Amino acid sequence: MEVRDGVRQGWYARPEQQARRGVVIIHEIAGLNDDMKRISGIFSAHGYHALVPRLFRSFGCLLRTLREVNAGPGSGEVAAEVEAWRAWLEREKGAGQVAVCGFCLGGGFALAFAATHGDRGLPVVAAHYAALPEDLSRSCPVVASYGEKDRLFVEAGRRLPVELARHGIDHDVKTYPGVGHSFMQRYSGWQQLLVKLPSPMAISYDEEMAEDAWTRLFAFFDRHLAGY
Repeated sequence: MEVRDGVRQGWYARPEQQARRGVVIIHEIAGLNDDMKRISGIFSAHGYHALVPRLFRSFGCLLRTLREVNAGPGSGEVAAEVEAWRAWLEREKGAGQVAVCGFCLGGGFALAFAATHGDRGLPVVAAHYAALPEDLSRSCPVVASYGEKDRLFVEAGRRLPVELARHGIDHDVKTYPGVGHSFMQRYSGWQQLLVKLPSPMAISYDEEMAEDAWTRLFAFFDRHLAGY
């Protein structure tokens, strides 16, 4: 369902039973589309209050977000939006612990948020096919997934576990063979064209690998959200 918090807008998926866990899901460059709503439903089915912020409320919001990517995300407007929605889930939905999850563009923001908020009570972050921030020394625990055929981000998938291990941060990072970028996304409408276009990211959905990634994510979240 569509929700608002002041000027902020988002999509909220309610768990079927009473829950004390929450997650803010940061969408990819395609925006808050049907697939992000589907993904919020996966979280709610696993007992999470799930919220996807609508970052692109206008063309100006899109430009500001892209500028923030270039400037180095982590403490700008997107981070403020994520923190505001985490507070909303705690205040309005009774979530005792709120994680963050992101995909592609959103995955990069999720890792940057982990790097800047890991020592401020953020329990755990999930990132998918994500760019890396410069400094992960203060990160919270991270579960992440990449595709081997994604030539733009596969190196980040190789570097991430090394960096997290260097700082003693718990992590589960896996690069999946034979798949590319967005292998967990199920596009519809005009966005299905992304799968057909030739790209160094080799964009395609893979059900088997996606299911494995979800299994790892929820196992990792369970470990770090124990008691909630």
